[in-house]
Amino acid sequence: MKKLYFLLIAGIFLMYSSGLRAQISIGGYNAYYGHLHNHTAYSDGQGTPPQAYASAKANGLDFFGLAEHSNLLNATEWSRTLTVADSMYLPGVFTTFRGFEWTTSAYGH
Repeated sequence: MKKLYFLLIAGIFLMYSSGLRAQISIGGYNAYYGHLHNHTAYSDGQGTPPQAYASAKANGLDFFGLAEHSNLLNATEWSRTLTVADSMYLPGVFTTFRGFEWTTSAYGH
């Protein structure tokens, strides 16, 4: 059973990484690939929001969101994350989100 599970995961990874993945349907529902907790240099990650969204789209994700640390964002950066998310949104193809990871020195994340 472990070998079959490994082969299934390896196959999905190869399809996904090669861009050849097909839309998977489970019980009549579609499966989508994406990530909602990402950081850029606006907080403790690397790169810019446009680079992050472009990389996610180029690597075949169906949805992507930034969640910068709230205590490290200024008003201009917060506004920019919305502008970039809106500009990268492609209805039915690539869904974008922006949010924040609420962070305080007293309570953590």
